[in-house]
Amino acid sequence: MMMGLGGLADEAAEEAARIGEKKNRRDNLSMDEMMAIPREMLGEVPEEANTDHNAYCARVHRKDWDRLFAQHYGPFDQTMSILASRFTDLRRPNNRYAHKQEMLQIFWIKVGKIKKPLKWPLQVFGSIAVQDAVDRNRIMVFHRERDSCQTLTKKAKGATESEDKDLSYLVVASLPWGPSYRAEASKLSTLELTYVRMYNCVEAAISVKVKKHGLWPGCRGLFTASTTSFENMEISLLAFEGDRLPVDGSGRLELSRRVVCVELRQPEGKLVFSAKALRGSDEKDVRRVRRTFTPKKVGKTKENIKIGSCEMEVTVTWSLLPSCKFDYDSAFVRYY
Repeated sequence: MMMGLGGLADEAAEEAARIGEKKNRRDNLSMDEMMAIPREMLGEVPEEANTDHNAYCARVHRKDWDRLFAQHYGPFDQTMSILASRFTDLRRPNNRYAHKQEMLQIFWIKVGKIKKPLKWPLQVFGSIAVQDAVDRNRIMVFHRERDSCQTLTKKAKGATESEDKDLSYLVVASLPWGPSYRAEASKLSTLELTYVRMYNCVEAAISVKVKKHGLWPGCRGLFTASTTSFENMEISLLAFEGDRLPVDGSGRLELSRRVVCVELRQPEGKLVFSAKALRGSDEKDVRRVRRTFTPKKVGKTKENIKIGSCEMEVTVTWSLLPSCKFDYDSAFVRYY
């Protein structure tokens, strides 16, 4: 079919008008509405949207987040600037800048099923992070560089970087009820996670000082934390193999995770710390010590434990939390 120049001009004008209308509609949307626009409606459907939809959505989310929030909160990869235990010495624990908060407790994240060409064991590296609501930056749940992989159980890491494969690339939105179990499939694997939203919480930062070194009464060790409201769902703080405790230069255990949240209410609001010494793969052949901590708004609580000839002091540092970055900055200006 042939078309004159006038017809082409009319068609171009109509297309420009349609683009202008679409832009105006987008300009009038809120930030949340903007981030929810399906890219398919904008005519941007790469092959990845069909071959690995979760990875495609993750890349879209990252681009949208940078466009909407990077100017005020920094780039998507920026980690949270608010450190743990910042309000533990607060002179006025009921002041308006630090409060009990709604928090997300992550119990575990693991790689479930894997697909060919992957085989167990896997060497994994990369990041798993939670986007924080206080300053919209990331809290790292897991982070390993390529030269410091973690072996899960043969390779997700190639001999060269060009051979590396994305084991999983996705964004998961937390749900307001719980506990929640999610299994999210990607092109090469399924990532499983369990979490719960908890309310009226304070922050509990755990440290373990080795007071007397000795032989660990087992070939494996496991340190966990839980709350009495979800006592059967333990959070791993440290898992190790051997008959010696892994300690740093200051004599403290090298915990892989040390911060959890605890509900500040009675009688449910208790923190349960557990240390287990296991022999072989038999979970029943175990020596276990438990200590229960009552949460506080500020301050520290200490308990001594002993397993075999190993003696340790467990310290829990309690802290309220800010609602936003402004509250955090204001509290330190006014009360410190």
